[in-house]
Amino acid sequence: MPSTYESPSYIILIVKGMKYMTIGLRDWLISISQLESIGRKSLAAILPHIEDIASHSTSSHLFPQIPELTSKRLKKVKQLTTEEVIETKNKLRELRVQTLTIIDPSYPALLREIADPPFVLYARGNLQLLDLPAMAVVGTRLPTPYGKQVAFRFSEELDRAGFSVLSGLAKGIDAEAHRGSLAANGHTIAVLGSGINVIYPPQNEELYKRILERGLILSEYPPGYPSHPLHFPARNRLISGLSQGVLVVEAAIKSGSVITVRCALDQGKEVLAVPGAIVSAQSQGTNRLIQEGAKLVTSISDILDEFPQYRIVEMSKELTDNQLHILDILENTKKTINELVERSHLSVQQILSELLSLQLQGKVEQLPGSCFVKKT
Repeated sequence: MPSTYESPSYIILIVKGMKYMTIGLRDWLISISQLESIGRKSLAAILPHIEDIASHSTSSHLFPQIPELTSKRLKKVKQLTTEEVIETKNKLRELRVQTLTIIDPSYPALLREIADPPFVLYARGNLQLLDLPAMAVVGTRLPTPYGKQVAFRFSEELDRAGFSVLSGLAKGIDAEAHRGSLAANGHTIAVLGSGINVIYPPQNEELYKRILERGLILSEYPPGYPSHPLHFPARNRLISGLSQGVLVVEAAIKSGSVITVRCALDQGKEVLAVPGAIVSAQSQGTNRLIQEGAKLVTSISDILDEFPQYRIVEMSKELTDNQLHILDILENTKKTINELVERSHLSVQQILSELLSLQLQGKVEQLPGSCFVKKT
């Protein structure tokens, strides 16, 4: 079994017949993170030693001492084999689950800034949505008709204004936020409190599938991991961490949305709230947030005014050279973002920006599967 070593990434080339498989430090980190009783605190202690752990598997390299770990946890890490790492990598590939680890350059920059970032993120869908500015839209699981309408409308308008819409796929306001975004460009991100392929609540299965076609599903829990009440407060820190701000539509005084707001404030994010009827229990939390200093929101302009750096200027009738080039590529065919990047030689960010402008002008339409086509 030949192996090569490259700093800062440790790589093993596994030869089976004529097939090669590359195993890197990120693969070891993913497998270790899935070990029983290894949580974020343990991973924080393990990460500085990940290279030595990987080296130990293929050589006489001494296994590192990690005093922060109990002997039981250290034993679990030490017993992890290269074959098990390969098995984990193959399983994720078979399930079509993408991963982002904290040692990857593509790991979301906003998450690196929070106090307890996840060491591994599992993803399904369009990872390029992480390049867009994001607004979290959260609220009660038991919304009024008013709350549903407001969540849907603001999410649709945020999407059309160039934001991705983040929420937690819960019933109620979360679901309406995702649906509103899907009614526009589908730039919505669902952050789960369960494994990436475990749909909770089950009644949102169809919504999950719709998001998968055009948006992005994220979780810090591996495939098959069941939901648990304790996962949702942890999930909420990711919803706020990935966003520029948090919009609360309807929330009771002791709503789970208050946890998201607390996370947002700890992370230095903007908190915005939609006022509601003073006789409605579902609006007591949002009304109190406004009293305590949250930005009162009654229109999309109230949100965009807080984030002028992301506001899309009114488009002129003349198309830019880049936009004309993209339209030429899309003539009589559909293309993914990656295909447009390859054909146009523009960056992903440039393509996303130009596509959004073209969509707002009615020149381009997004299809399921993150494909784009020229409108006729």
